[in-house]
Amino acid sequence: MFGSRENAFKLDKLKPGYTLDLNMKAWEIVEIATYDWKADGSSIEYTLKAKDATIIYLEVEYYKGKYDVCFSKAVAIEEQLLEAAIHDKAITFKGRLFTFEDSYKGAYRNETKGSRWENLTAYVFQNKKDTITIEDWGSSDYDVFFGTRIKAKAIKNIKAGKI
Repeated sequence: MFGSRENAFKLDKLKPGYTLDLNMKAWEIVEIATYDWKADGSSIEYTLKAKDATIIYLEVEYYKGKYDVCFSKAVAIEEQLLEAAIHDKAITFKGRLFTFEDSYKGAYRNETKGSRWENLTAYVFQNKKDTITIEDWGSSDYDVFFGTRIKAKAIKNIKAGKI
């Protein structure tokens, strides 16, 4: 099990409708997706919604008995800047330089909606604990996320039930 006795749920096994506290705010899991990174493993992405309608994403990878967790939010960056970042291996966001860490080819499936698997390439850029991830879906179709790596114990009060 993970966390304290009150968190009797495995972080990679949560379901829609579960709630949790993160950064002093209550969140509800509204969608779950799976990333299959082939030889690099897999990860679960929870779409979280707060009462004020704020949406964030919690990506969880469970590897060798430990959780790697990143929470992020979608951000808008011009397509030309994204393509330059992928080519130049660096991107500036909010006045901070993020450098290329790695890229992963894989597939994505929204489990909640039962969607088909879609291929993508994810480019990860780092600046200390913060991350910019550019998801390239092909044909200049990008999603961009600004995130922070956190310790699993930062997630509190996991419960099966709505906010």
